[in-house]
Amino acid sequence: MVSKLLNEKIYPSTEEKKALAKQVIETFPILASTKITENSPDHSYFFWKNGGKGPNHEHSGLIHTHLRNKAKKLKAEDRKYTHKKKADKVSSIPTGIVELAEECAHKEATAANFNTIVKLMDKTHTLHIMMLQDKKPFDFILQTFPHFKSFDGLLIQKAYERMTPNYDKNSNLVPVFVRGLMIEPEMFSAIPDDNLRGCLRILLHLKHRGLKSQERGPNNGLSVEEQLAADLIRFVPDTETSMEEQLARYVAYNHEHDVPVAPHMICKGDEYHLFIQGHLVKCGDSSVQAVDVLFKSFAVFRIPVPPVLQKLHDLIEISCYKVKQHSTRQAVNKLCATIQESCKAEII
Repeated sequence: MVSKLLNEKIYPSTEEKKALAKQVIETFPILASTKITENSPDHSYFFWKNGGKGPNHEHSGLIHTHLRNKAKKLKAEDRKYTHKKKADKVSSIPTGIVELAEECAHKEATAANFNTIVKLMDKTHTLHIMMLQDKKPFDFILQTFPHFKSFDGLLIQKAYERMTPNYDKNSNLVPVFVRGLMIEPEMFSAIPDDNLRGCLRILLHLKHRGLKSQERGPNNGLSVEEQLAADLIRFVPDTETSMEEQLARYVAYNHEHDVPVAPHMICKGDEYHLFIQGHLVKCGDSSVQAVDVLFKSFAVFRIPVPPVLQKLHDLIEISCYKVKQHSTRQAVNKLCATIQESCKAEII
């Protein structure tokens, strides 16, 4: 196929690529276990028409990807497909938007001002997007939009909805986390919050084996389970100075290792906070709210998802937010399929 493509400028048909993928599975049946999801064709890892998403979507799989990469060697006039021109960036700030952002920033975060702040944040969304395009640092974005830290992270959630039009607004993390209670049943039994315990069990189940995280932060004095949970959440004593002491540990860790502590949650008593690049975002007393705001913040602030959270991030985007169809990670797809089957059975 590659020779025919490069020498004769003839692209293989969809059926030819599908036939080759099937031939691979027929020759090596054990490779059927690589299929993308439980319901996808056995050959889907090698070629999957439209990526399983239906018409007008690109094909996926190793064969398609390999041929697409080889096609880049062809001259432009010989290529069958060319990349569409990227959408134009926001190149100018609409009149008055900076003034609106300043007005919003000076509003006190009170219940009386809530609706006004929400409307102003919506009107200044273009400025937020422009900052992301210009790769403005997190500190700069928070200086301009300090209310991202207000109202238990609700404005982060609203920004995510504006940025992600295919997001399922009826999404709910709870059914997924509850099903997490059925896996790794012996772990995190000391955590009384069912949703958080289920989430941590999913994280542990999906965790990259052997992956060393240099961004976790200090682990001195933590139990084994606390260390396993630390990638997502850390627990501090419910005292007046415990939060300040924890942040001081992070500063010392950053100085010693020259690596910033990755974004995560901190629980103090019944209150949850997010720690993101030196800033704390209060998320109230709901673990589900805190997890939701944390995972949406990666998109809202264009912050890379820590490697140890990427599988959980994929699962949430597939099973909860419905913004992805499948993951490149087989363990995620298998667990998503199990969760989906369980949810369907519950409805029936």
